[in-house]
Amino acid sequence: MNLVEEEGDDTPEETSSELGQGDEELADSLEISLHALSGHEVPQLCALRVGFEVERALGCTIDHQLAFDVVVGDGSTLKCKGKCTNEKLEIQGHGFSVQLYTLAMAGADLVLGIHWLKGLGEVVWDFVNMKLHFTQLDERRLTLSATLRPPVQETAVSKMLQGQAASLNDQVKENTSREPYVFNHKNMARRALKNTALVYLASLNDPELTELAQQEYKNATNMTEQFAALAALAQNPGDVRDEALSDFYKKWEHDFLVVNKWLALQAVSDIPGNVKNVQKLLDHPAFDLRNPNKVYSLIGGFCGSPVNFHAKDGSGYEFLGDIVTQLDKLNPQVASRMVSAFSRWKRYDKDRQTLAKAQLEKIVCANGLSENVYEIASKSLAA
Repeated sequence: MNLVEEEGDDTPEETSSELGQGDEELADSLEISLHALSGHEVPQLCALRVGFEVERALGCTIDHQLAFDVVVGDGSTLKCKGKCTNEKLEIQGHGFSVQLYTLAMAGADLVLGIHWLKGLGEVVWDFVNMKLHFTQLDERRLTLSATLRPPVQETAVSKMLQGQAASLNDQVKENTSREPYVFNHKNMARRALKNTALVYLASLNDPELTELAQQEYKNATNMTEQFAALAALAQNPGDVRDEALSDFYKKWEHDFLVVNKWLALQAVSDIPGNVKNVQKLLDHPAFDLRNPNKVYSLIGGFCGSPVNFHAKDGSGYEFLGDIVTQLDKLNPQVASRMVSAFSRWKRYDKDRQTLAKAQLEKIVCANGLSENVYEIASKSLAA
């Protein structure tokens, strides 16, 4: 259940919104709401993703006598089952009093409408650093910042996959073919469906499903399906993963484009502590720090991992900081591209900000630093 802010009358009315009717009416139509695409402007929204347990924790008292339908952007209708009056919310240490409507929806933790924003006074958006600055009535200058979400170990997706495992298994079996590789739309669609289902199944880390992925890897008649099976197996740490990665490299080590895909697959992995595996790959015969494409595949790929690059212990940031200073002596242009992964460090939570900032300061203070890297690193610090 979600909560929806109402800043107007007790009983919301649906009114059409048209541009060009004056500043006041224009302001009312510029809303961050479920109605943005359908043109309905009341009630203004503050959607808070919350269940009944959280409702009770917030102390919400819901008036169930007020009920109405809300038309959302895709044309469907949501049922509002009640209203909460003068609820107290705390956002990043700042308190707010709002009126809320309950809606059965999902997809956001908090969506604030234009009427709520108007109550903040003068508002300044900083879309570069993802911050909202405003002045309250008591003239306090406050800031709300976007923060990096911590990794979620148990998700609704994994639960859904467990319930759909049998259906996904059928899709793999029905779309498996041992016929020679044919490049056409029908076979491309068949392979894409099968490979997607296989990756989902293998993510559950069930022994039987892992064995299914192994069989698909061994029996593949083309690289597309074999690499997809490898990606499925590579999701979970262990001997099966290591053996499959080693076998694939032996088969394709003479094709540098395939090897780059092999490096990137390991770099972006979300397996725990993957920074150690990436560090080992720096010494692998397939990798060369002087080759930009190898760097983009391995180092760039690692920077794209939200779990391991942003590891809470800072190991991902430290790894990149060390690599940038080494790489700068070989290829400043490539090094400057790698250090840009730190450019949004102020969007992270305070602990990660501290860790990322320390690496940027270390890079800036490095002896003999190139102008390319210094420019990116110093601008990131000053942002």
